[in-house]
Amino acid sequence: MTNGVKVGLVLGGGGVVGLAYHAAALAAIENDLGWDPRTAEVIVGTSAGSMVGAFLRRGLTGTDLAAVTVDAPAPDVPQALIDALRDRVPLPPISLQTMLRPRPPSLSVLRSWMRRPWRFDPVLAGTAILADGQISLNEHIGQHMQTLDGEWPSQDLWVCAVRQRDLRRVVFGRDMMPTGLGEAVAASCSIPGYFSPTVIDGESFLDGGVRSPTNADVLRRANIDAAVVISPMSGQDLPRFHPAASIRRHAKARVVHEVRVLRDHDIPTVLIEPGVDTAAVLGDDLLRDDHLPDVVTAALLDTGDQLRSTDARPLTASLSSRRRRSAV
Repeated sequence: MTNGVKVGLVLGGGGVVGLAYHAAALAAIENDLGWDPRTAEVIVGTSAGSMVGAFLRRGLTGTDLAAVTVDAPAPDVPQALIDALRDRVPLPPISLQTMLRPRPPSLSVLRSWMRRPWRFDPVLAGTAILADGQISLNEHIGQHMQTLDGEWPSQDLWVCAVRQRDLRRVVFGRDMMPTGLGEAVAASCSIPGYFSPTVIDGESFLDGGVRSPTNADVLRRANIDAAVVISPMSGQDLPRFHPAASIRRHAKARVVHEVRVLRDHDIPTVLIEPGVDTAAVLGDDLLRDDHLPDVVTAALLDTGDQLRSTDARPLTASLSSRRRRSAV
């Protein structure tokens, strides 16, 4: 970026609801700060966030995505992409029957746990014994993949997925380069036990959210001056004992740890996540798509409030001042 401000942008998972949340949060950043997220030095995307990151690197803005989500005019968005985003094939509900068909974990995973028992993660353990999902991801987001596919973007885009055989995180665009952008995004979106794994170069990959809903810590050694983390799956002031909030509490614990890692590496970081009222609008079913305009409205206002908060002010001031210097 010009004027020496290099920003890493992290876009977390969150399903169909997360896509709408990201669109609104990015639109708020664009309009309230005058900073264009497409100019981020590095974009890190996980699951739904990987798709949004790919859209940014293909030239779309958050405002474009928000307009498409609420069925408003979006003249700068290719019609094929508008059709893909609006004409979604309905996703079937997640079935407990699938989740209750366990299988033995692989030998690679067992050996890893035996060598490093302190790294045992119950979420990864649950993934290791889940049977593969039977739903074709291509059937549901194939149109998105076609609009995204082609050469990898010239600007850094890091797409996080998990290699199924050993449950290790793989960052496409950094650790390895797949043939096309679309297949990397599909891998990052392959929810275990629900969608079939995505196969790339003979390896099966699962949703990057298995490792972390945000994976912000991959930026700890990146050449950046600051980071903005958008985390649709966590939340503020979460109830401690409410069963429906368990997923958000898990995501919150991960992203708080990752933000601490970045700050320990002298990377000032702003975390954007749903407030109490916005989390209620998002709901617990992240694949539900009949209330997305409400999600966009709530997230747009909520993000604006957070950008004006005391915690975010130092970074947002630097981005706003960059806009003013660039306009001179």
